[in-house]
Amino acid sequence: MMAQKYIKKRFITIFVSFIFLSTPIYAEIDFSRLFFASKKAKNLPEYTLLAQYESDEGSLFLSVNAIDDTFKLFEIGKSENVNGLELTAIKFNGEQLILKGLNNLKYSIRFPQETNKVKLDTKKKYKDDISTSNLIDDKQALKVFKEIAELIGIPNFISSQFTELPKQSRTNGGRDGWLLDNTIPNILLLTSPFKSNDIIVTIDGISANNINKLKQHLSKKNNNNFFDVEIQRSGNLKMIRVRL
Repeated sequence: MMAQKYIKKRFITIFVSFIFLSTPIYAEIDFSRLFFASKKAKNLPEYTLLAQYESDEGSLFLSVNAIDDTFKLFEIGKSENVNGLELTAIKFNGEQLILKGLNNLKYSIRFPQETNKVKLDTKKKYKDDISTSNLIDDKQALKVFKEIAELIGIPNFISSQFTELPKQSRTNGGRDGWLLDNTIPNILLLTSPFKSNDIIVTIDGISANNINKLKQHLSKKNNNNFFDVEIQRSGNLKMIRVRL
């Protein structure tokens, strides 16, 4: 009998100690994470990503508004006004750009699922170095240049604004390239990290002047691939990674 009372008393002591001395279970639960972490970012359907640019200056994303055909350039860590909301680009997960509003709600802008690649005349052959003027005339050379521009994803409404062939130039090291001068549509400079007087030297290591090789190489790229564009800017060589 005494043993039973002792056991009962001991049990009550342990039970009370557990209630008052133990850390409450609910204190270890992060309810905000439990209920809100899995909430998906709301897609902004009127916006579509057109291009992604990566360089030592940061990450840029070009988008277009399908309703009014306006463009907006997002930069990771910076805010933009979107549909009256102040949204900050916080990360890119490979397919969509994630934006966060002042209310901590998240939004997303995506690359299109499928795009049609421009079809080039693969039977037509051109001299490798367009700077030697071996093409029939400047009109033909300009046509080839526009085809390559479309092949790397530059929208037709931009490439169609090229009215003459960009001028040839040389880097400080004597390498040939395309000079982004006043022949370049201004909208291309406004909607990309490229700047006036940049010299396009290579694309994926291929000389920008090597038309045949460049065309064949680019035609094998799919829409998820990147292009490494080597440029000279203010006398310095740098690389810009582009997804279009």
